[in-house]
Amino acid sequence: MSKIPSCTSNIFPIHNDEVLLRIREMVKFIDQDATEKIEELEVLAEEQVKIEKHKIVKIQQRKLDELQKIRMDVIKVQMNCQESRMWNEYSLNQLQTQTSHVEDVISRARNVFTDISNNPLYKVILKKLIIQASQLILSPNVIVITKEKDQAIVNSILKDCMDEFRETLNMECRISLETNRFLPKSVYGGIQVITSDGKVSVMNTLEKRLELICHQLLPYIKYTLFKQ
Repeated sequence: MSKIPSCTSNIFPIHNDEVLLRIREMVKFIDQDATEKIEELEVLAEEQVKIEKHKIVKIQQRKLDELQKIRMDVIKVQMNCQESRMWNEYSLNQLQTQTSHVEDVISRARNVFTDISNNPLYKVILKKLIIQASQLILSPNVIVITKEKDQAIVNSILKDCMDEFRETLNMECRISLETNRFLPKSVYGGIQVITSDGKVSVMNTLEKRLELICHQLLPYIKYTLFKQ
């Protein structure tokens, strides 16, 4: 086996300057390589930062979009609620106004009854009210309750009421007048008819008739007043 020549051999003598030059070149190469590696790492790190930053921005943007959507939905709900509340208030005001007008019409109609007892037609009205209530009850014996001041008028038409009842329904009905109890003074007029045992009663006062008529004519009254 041959012997490796020593560095101190005189075969390839190396001067100190040459050694230093080579060392400097090696150091320079190492520095350059390190610098390039550092630059590569910096570029890689910068790209990684950009990627992470993009991810964060995208996540935050998504959150902002979701938050904005929630806010818009809340605003939309609030606006719908406000619109609904305003419409309800408007409808309520309209209804109150319409109700007030209708009540005024009914009140004026009711005022017509104030002096109805002095009208010659009142006797005819009482007769029709008695016959109508008696026909609804369809009992062989009924009792008529009136206002105290209407006693004489009703007493004078009872026979005619019984005759017309018999002619209309072909059956007898004895109609008598209650003389111990009366309709309230607040009642404008009309009668109440009850069976002899008091189990069945028909209130046929002018107020009840007006209430019934107003209920039936309410759509027409509303249309006439408000065109709707």
